[in-house]
Amino acid sequence: MAKQLCSIFDCQKPARCRSFCINHYYKYMRSLKPKPHKPNCEWPECTTKPKNPPLCAQHRLVKRPAGEPRGWYLMGDRNPHWKGGIFEYKNYSELKRNRLKVLKDFNYKCIECAEFTNDVHHKDGSKTNHKPSNLIPLCRKCHRKYNKPMMSKYRKLYGYTSTELAKLLNVNRKIIIKWHREQKLVCLI
Repeated sequence: MAKQLCSIFDCQKPARCRSFCINHYYKYMRSLKPKPHKPNCEWPECTTKPKNPPLCAQHRLVKRPAGEPRGWYLMGDRNPHWKGGIFEYKNYSELKRNRLKVLKDFNYKCIECAEFTNDVHHKDGSKTNHKPSNLIPLCRKCHRKYNKPMMSKYRKLYGYTSTELAKLLNVNRKIIIKWHREQKLVCLI
């Protein structure tokens, strides 16, 4: 059986993919993919296209404006990970500051088991009270004990979790889930 050759006129190389040789295939693929638009540098009156937006290399080295912290050019909506300033907690910056104070006071140790931790728990359960007197350091394992356990939908409907139902009926947990979707579980219990 004869090898198929590249479909480009006068190219005698063997075809690899989509009837093109490897060189012509890469050219074909490059022509299909639009090149991403790179924005201009955000420095006033600069029109260069930076490799790492928002500032070009020349302006990144410029002394930062007065009163701006380090990395000011990546703060807020200029940061590629910006999500519009939405936080789970009000006064999130206050929480971060007080969290570090509390963790340093307790040497980053959980008050329950003395394991290393970076998490804090609100004693009163309020997500708005970030006073250091309201925060205690807890590891994730101990934090689960303090927070209200999630009520399983199976426990709400049938009085047992899906795992308990599987043991009770002596079947696999996946079958319990399937029976629940098909509404056959009501008849069995």
